[in-house]
Amino acid sequence: MITAKPKTSTLFSFSIFAVASAILIYFNASIYFFSKSGQWYNFGILLLLAPVLGYVLYRLLFRLMIIDAGNNQISITYLLTRKSKSYPLNDIIQWHEHVVKVGKTSTYRELELKLAKNKKITIGHKEYTEYEKIIAYLKKKALRKEMKSEK
Repeated sequence: MITAKPKTSTLFSFSIFAVASAILIYFNASIYFFSKSGQWYNFGILLLLAPVLGYVLYRLLFRLMIIDAGNNQISITYLLTRKSKSYPLNDIIQWHEHVVKVGKTSTYRELELKLAKNKKITIGHKEYTEYEKIIAYLKKKALRKEMKSEK
C-alpha cells in the first residue's frame, strides 16, 4: 500500500504565510477602522490580502488529504474532517500528469485524477510524499486511462 501525505515543509510554509497574513490583516484593519489616520492603502491591503488568506486557509484546511493506493483502489482521507472515501480503479475516468517547465532547469509536476461522479483530485510533486510511487502505481494498474498530452 502506497501512502501519500502532505509534506511537512508544505504545511509549515502554508502555516507561516497564514499567520503572517492574519497579523497584517489585523494591523491594517485596526488602523483603517479604529484610527483617524486610516489611509486608502490600508484598505487596499485588506482587499488584496484577505482573499489570498482565505484561499490559503482553504488549501490548508479543506484540500489537504492523505491518499492511499493499493489493492486495486485509491482511498482519500481529508485531514480536517477525517472523512474517507475509497474508489476502485474502475472509477477512474482518466488521469494525467501535467508537467510545467519552470525557469531553465526545473519543472513542476501535478497529477490530476478524474473519478466517477465528477470528483477531481490534484496532487503536486512538491506538496506530497510518495508522488513518484503513485504515478508508477497508476501506470501499472490504470495505464489505459492515462490521458496523453498533446504537443
